Amino acid sequence: MRPSRLVIPGVALVGVVAGVILLPRLDPLPAAAETTDTTAATSPTPGFDEDVLRLGVIAVTSGEAADAGFAVLAGHEAYWERAGDLGGYRVELKVENGALDEQAAALAYERLGRDIALVSSSLGTSLVARAAAADILPVVADSAARSWSAWPSVVLPAGHALPGDEVAAGLDWAFSVPGLGLPPTTPVLMISTDPGLEEECLNGLRAAVGALGLPSTAVYRQDAGNLDYSEVVASLQNAGAGVVVICGGPTALGGFLIDAATVGYAPTVLAIGEAFSTDLASVLGGAPGDPESEARGLGLLAGVYVTTGMPPWEDEAPGVAAMRSAAALSGASAANLDENFYLGYTQAATAHALLTAVLEAADLSRAGVLAVLDEGVELDLGMGHGPAVVGLASSGHIARVPVRVCQPVPATERRFGLEPLTDFFVAPFLATGQS
Repeated sequence: MRPSRLVIPGVALVGVVAGVILLPRLDPLPAAAETTDTTAATSPTPGFDEDVLRLGVIAVTSGEAADAGFAVLAGHEAYWERAGDLGGYRVELKVENGALDEQAAALAYERLGRDIALVSSSLGTSLVARAAAADILPVVADSAARSWSAWPSVVLPAGHALPGDEVAAGLDWAFSVPGLGLPPTTPVLMISTDPGLEEECLNGLRAAVGALGLPSTAVYRQDAGNLDYSEVVASLQNAGAGVVVICGGPTALGGFLIDAATVGYAPTVLAIGEAFSTDLASVLGGAPGDPESEARGLGLLAGVYVTTGMPPWEDEAPGVAAMRSAAALSGASAANLDENFYLGYTQAATAHALLTAVLEAADLSRAGVLAVLDEGVELDLGMGHGPAVVGLASSGHIARVPVRVCQPVPATERRFGLEPLTDFFVAPFLATGQS
């Protein structure tokens, strides 16, 4: 059966029917905003208690994603250990297991209750945000996805680019760098496995198609749990796709590469930052953590370029040097020093900037906290991105973070497994500042 096609300006959505499930959209915002109970907004903010400031951490400490959860937690702990107290308050972390499950996230939030100032570290933002929406408890997100702005409580972390900006920058670079030799007539197609990121990736794809004069393109949706990409690969080959954009996680990138290699299909692959993980090469090679396996996996990654706002661990920017110092001070395990550690560290830095502004405003009520987050706070991590305003995404505080195009390399060369090919930049056809 042929894939069904829905044509939109410059882009077509394609559902590959055989063996592939079209992903549902996230549920709409709960109707919590209709409540007339204003107690939560006017009472003193939970979490501030004499000289202690309590922050919630909803991590993933069980199941297949536990390694990622512990690395996020390690980044968070390292940041606060180096930062020390906050305005005279000693920072205390209350950790709950969200388990990447909606019911578990809701129970984790319920256990934290009204005993924290905000959720300053999370994995599974959509689940945590749903649980927290009724109390409008601020949550620092697990990615810079614009879709989280559907919830009034979500703050996007500093130092993380919108997936659409990554897509736009990647395409701008790919069609301008002489080494790839891509003519503007090269067909570009996208694989999407994450409904929370898809619309944002489409924003970048649409912008690039229009600005670069690329041919009309298409998007193939694949269920994130389906690792059989043979149907998608066949469709992309038949369409003559010379460039494939990956909008999803590492399983999407890895699954596509394995099935593409089986049939000798080797397009230029542009992946958003969330599609890459430090151990992806060794996983593709068959034995995670093994150098020989990593070398085999890097062979599959030879034509892959990752666009990300994450700087290299070895960068000499002062903010990156501070992150390394924090890791050493906290005694963080080398196994935790990956992209998830960077996420936790930048989430904590974002929470620190916001709570500092709250203390300066001297209104510790929930309404006072939300007023500061609504106005936003300028933050420069010192990692090369420059300053950006962080605050409630629902209030429009969605920063346009510069990115780098990188190529996968052995983790012995670069701890995060990525070698930058460019300096930080924003696609010139995108407006700078807030998105």
